[in-house]
Parts: sequence; C-alpha cells; structure tokens
Amino acid sequence: MRMGSAAVLLAGLLATSCDDSQPAGVPPAADVKGTSFRAPKSAPAAPEEAALGDLDGGAPSDPPIPLPVPTPPPSQAPAPAPPPEPAAAAQPAAADEYQATSFDELAGFECAAYASNEKHPIPANIMALAGKKLVLDGYMMPLQYEAGGAKKFLLMRYKFGCCYAVSPKINEWIEVTMEKGVADYMPDTITSVWGVLSVEEEMREGASVGLYKMKAARAEFSEAK
Repeated sequence: MRMGSAAVLLAGLLATSCDDSQPAGVPPAADVKGTSFRAPKSAPAAPEEAALGDLDGGAPSDPPIPLPVPTPPPSQAPAPAPPPEPAAAAQPAAADEYQATSFDELAGFECAAYASNEKHPIPANIMALAGKKLVLDGYMMPLQYEAGGAKKFLLMRYKFGCCYAVSPKINEWIEVTMEKGVADYMPDTITSVWGVLSVEEEMREGASVGLYKMKAARAEFSEAK
C-alpha cells in the first residue's frame, strides 16, 4: 500500500511541472515576433529616454539624411616658383651723359705730323665723334694762363718734350678752351676733361697744324675723380 501511494504522488508532481498553462488571472505575454527595431515613435522621446533605433516620428521608408562629405585637405606640395621676370632692356644713354674715349682711339690711325704737307683721310668712326660729348685723359700744356689756371691748353697723349725731337702727329693732341672759369694745372699729371669735340683738319700755309678742338665744361686731375 505504501509503495502504491508513493507512485501516485510522484506522478502528480511530474504532471504539475509540465503544465504550460498560466496561473489564473495572469494575461498572456504579448507576441513581439516581427516588431521593427527602428519603429517610429508616436511622439518624440525625451533625450534621457531616447533609445537606439528611435526615429522620433519619421516613417521607416523616409530616405536617410545624407552626411556631409569631408573636404580633402589642401595639398602640402610647395607652390611652384613664379617665372623669372624678363630682364629689363638696356636704356639708351641720356643726352647729357659723356661718352668715354681715349687717345688710343683718337690717334689710332695714320695721320700727318705737325706742319706736314702729307694728306691722310680721316676714318668714319673718328668723324662720327664730331659734336659728341666726350671725356678722356691726357697731359696738359697751358697756352693761355689767367686767374691762377689755364683758360686754354693742349691736352696731349704724351708728356710735353718726351718725343725726343720727333714731331707729334696732329691726332695726338686736342686744343681745349674752357667754357667757364679755368682749369687747374699741375705738371706731369694726368688730367680728365669733359667737353664737346670738333673734328676738322686745320691748315696753315698748306701744312697741317691741328685736327681736334674741344669746348670743355670741366677739367680735373684724374686722382680727384
């Protein structure tokens, strides 16, 4: 009898544990199968209550808001160097500038000696210097002295008296007259002279006695330049 009662009691306990019925008065759980994760909300949720997937009233079919495309940073490569500026064209000399010359040019052609009856043509490059403002160096031999200086003088290629009795050629000196004032004189000293040159062979009794003359605006010792 005791064994039969125990078997009946065990069978009752097993039947109770396998029963899927809910206790009376407890409503069945809602079926959440198929509920959208991003379900639209009937009203916007407060910030502290918002959850992942909230759309705050937007329809699931609404297109997503495009994100701004980031602008790529500017290239870090160095900017190309600007092209070099074209060289400025050489400007012509101003009208009041003096052109440098020398006795190497003025006496660089065959010419008659002083008081000679010889005739030699004057080159075109020498004739082109006539009327030009020139500056050149030479040795001074005063011809007209006044007010402590030379008003008129010869500007010579060589020192006076150094030719050993050889007559200088007429293209180896210039007869210079100062336009204003006088030129300081120092023997055996090179002097620079600025003036307008004239080129014309001067004849006296059929002999050549000169070729160059100059109206000088300025004269000074070369050491003072």
